[in-house]
Amino acid sequence: MTDPSLFANSRARSAVPLKNWPDADRRAWALAITPGDLLEPGGIGAAWRPATRDGACNAYGRWLAWRARQGPLDEHADPAERVTEQAITDYVQYLCAQHSLSSAAAYLAFLAMALRALAPDRAWGWIGKIATRLRRNATPVRAKRPRLQSTDALLSFGIELMDGAAREPEPVTWRTATGCRDGLMIALLALRPLRRRNFIAIQLGRHLVRVGPDYRLRFEGADTKNGRWIDEPFPAPLTDRLERYLQHYRPWLCAQDSHRNPRIRFQPPGDHLWVSKTGAAMSEDVFYKDLRNRTRERFGQALSPHLFRDCAATTIATEDPAHVAIIPALLGHTTAQTSERYYNHAGMIDAGRRVQDVVAKLRHAGTKDQEQRPCVP
Repeated sequence: MTDPSLFANSRARSAVPLKNWPDADRRAWALAITPGDLLEPGGIGAAWRPATRDGACNAYGRWLAWRARQGPLDEHADPAERVTEQAITDYVQYLCAQHSLSSAAAYLAFLAMALRALAPDRAWGWIGKIATRLRRNATPVRAKRPRLQSTDALLSFGIELMDGAAREPEPVTWRTATGCRDGLMIALLALRPLRRRNFIAIQLGRHLVRVGPDYRLRFEGADTKNGRWIDEPFPAPLTDRLERYLQHYRPWLCAQDSHRNPRIRFQPPGDHLWVSKTGAAMSEDVFYKDLRNRTRERFGQALSPHLFRDCAATTIATEDPAHVAIIPALLGHTTAQTSERYYNHAGMIDAGRRVQDVVAKLRHAGTKDQEQRPCVP
């Protein structure tokens, strides 16, 4: 039996890392992600993309952490032996108490994927069905529509930050360096709404490639969610500002070390485009927080990286509905269903604007009528 004390640190993180899984589970996972050859088919997880594999691994780690809190884990037990209807019922109740229904559904769906890989001879569809029911019952925690901004507003904000930093006198300061960096991130994300993982992973010479006087953004299929290559021009209006960041502000950020936390492993910036205030390659979490803080200060509502994608799609659907078919290509989607959803969403926004126009005209007409009406003593 595995000593529960081995999971003490994992409890605080709520997920057991792979290196601390019981032996039987680690062996099963290793087989699950082993590629096949001409004679052997390989494990189910071998064909998963890195993000999918990480999600399934993390979800199973959460399951193990919860099971460990119920009592010692048998080091040699088959992973499937720990899964019963009652255990899953209790685990779902735990997830729902700790997270939103949509998050609980995601963790459960990934757990079902992990179990299919670890014990492919068992049927795990019933767990997936529970996840589907949770997802259907989930409601958005916050309304998305009021937080959306036009692409033009986001681009203008980003350019304002960059140009404001450029007007500041030398030497470079924290304010000017982070202002230029954050402005470039906001403007680029407005015009090229990449997924967060790809956006923060941009490396010079690999993903951001110079071609003559211009730049291109390139990602191989193995680096994207849907397996499709990305090869598109870097926005021309941002080229000069990009070069100013690369030549002036990024080197200054790379040299900073005053904000480093010795308890956190330092990741050298290397060729990463985005550099944090510690001189490290910017992490997804830091990027997420910085972006939300900047947009909250400007718009009164925090925008996540994913909301930039909604903003871009809605702007196209509203301002240029004749070209709504380009939305799947812009967002890297494989079907047109998403573009239709944004088109319908834009229809609601347009209807709201029309209602506001009518109300404004009625109020104006009412005011004029009141002004012209004679006073009655």
